[in-house]
Amino acid sequence: MMFWNALFLKAPGYTADASHSDSWNRGRYLVDGAAHCSTCHTPRGFLMQEKEGDAFTGAQVGPWFAPNITANAVSGIGQWSQQDLVTYLKTGRLAGKAQAAGSMAEAITHSFQHLSDADLAAIAEYMVSVTDKDAPASGASRFEQE
Repeated sequence: MMFWNALFLKAPGYTADASHSDSWNRGRYLVDGAAHCSTCHTPRGFLMQEKEGDAFTGAQVGPWFAPNITANAVSGIGQWSQQDLVTYLKTGRLAGKAQAAGSMAEAITHSFQHLSDADLAAIAEYMVSVTDKDAPASGASRFEQE
């Protein structure tokens, strides 16, 4: 474990990004900290480390696939409004777009639905700004191309 920690463990702490709003920083804090969204939505490397360059681009989680939640309009949630994302996190459903299942349904049941509207809005504000600069324009997933 010491070897893995030396290679991949991030130093504790959070530094706000002054170039963004307080709400955006709150969203980033919640996404990267308490909600730890990247745990499921980021592919893993050979040593089970999160592939930071592919953050939030989707990953296999046991029998479930956690989809791309970047702002990519083709393969991610880039066509969702901030209100769409708030509704999904609060209810687990977004008519015509998504239905939470598996571990995401559990996250909504046991966590997200209990957050304040301000916290959900902050998460949405942050997530719609997260880009997937390497996503294929065709909409095919990275995994289909490899």
